[in-house]
Amino acid sequence: MRSSILKIVFKLILLSNFKFSSSSLLSIGSPCILKSGANGTCQELNDCSIIKDLWEKGAITRAHLTKCNELQQTICCPFALDDRTATHRTTTSKFDEGISTEGKTRPSTQTTIENQERISQKKCKEYGKKVFQITKIPPMFGGKEAREVRTSKCTQNKISFIETAVNELPHQALLGYSPRNTEIKWLCGGSLVSPKFVLTVAHCLSSRQFGHVQKVKVGMKYKDQEHDNEKVFVYNIKETFKHPNYNERTFNEDIALLKLDGTVSINENILPICLPTKQHNDFKAMAIIRSHTYGKQSEILMKATLERFTHTECKNFYPDDGNMLIDEKTMLCYGHRIENMDTCRVRI
Repeated sequence: MRSSILKIVFKLILLSNFKFSSSSLLSIGSPCILKSGANGTCQELNDCSIIKDLWEKGAITRAHLTKCNELQQTICCPFALDDRTATHRTTTSKFDEGISTEGKTRPSTQTTIENQERISQKKCKEYGKKVFQITKIPPMFGGKEAREVRTSKCTQNKISFIETAVNELPHQALLGYSPRNTEIKWLCGGSLVSPKFVLTVAHCLSSRQFGHVQKVKVGMKYKDQEHDNEKVFVYNIKETFKHPNYNERTFNEDIALLKLDGTVSINENILPICLPTKQHNDFKAMAIIRSHTYGKQSEILMKATLERFTHTECKNFYPDDGNMLIDEKTMLCYGHRIENMDTCRVRI
């Protein structure tokens, strides 16, 4: 029976590729060996304090446990948690996956490297502390300690095309233009990705009518909210970074970064969005700020949940006329099958 993999981080101890061995022949008290090379004994879950503690803290679920005996519902319980799995080693175990058909054991070589988090992952966790609170729930198995879980302090509405709640989208930013030093016009949107950078689209960097983007506003719910040094802040743009392959005709590589002239103070009202660090095939998109009705802007921060369309559907909707080329490698197609709402491109 193949071993299952459990990856957890428990306080200062890193367990990488922590596996339980299983055998339907083992009974309570029988010795067992984990994939990491650590020794353990087969015990009931309630009697394994290490696993029970991780369970009550929400670090593992039943899916992570492998039983020593299907009938007795016992698991391989380690004597202690250690960090030996973060090194390279060769182990031989009769309970390992390396059992030959002749009943002889063969070495099982396992190379594990301590997970190197990307900067974006570390920052995402750091910023999350601003908006997540610890909630205690009653313990399982009759334990004395309550289980701690994280809950978001950001309010969330779930109805499509509706006014957002306070602090619901703390990453949202507005881009301002001031042609010939006139009143600032807030025309485009973006997402705060760090205390000094905003992610936006390249076609919002400048226009013939309004000139170059000059300002970034964060912390607002209403479009015309002014800088108040408490919740709403306005920054000048120090530098812009347009994707080198951006095509103004086809809008391919339509992405850009704005560097602010100051550092945004992070709080539950203003918070960078977490950047994806792996491929996601099933997720929702959201239309923000602009209402598609008659091309007018909403004065209030709005949202609408969008549906994902296949590239075939998208190409049927946008004929290949040379101006709107659908690139399956770099583009995702989202919209709504009934209502007319989206993150429509701003004509600036």
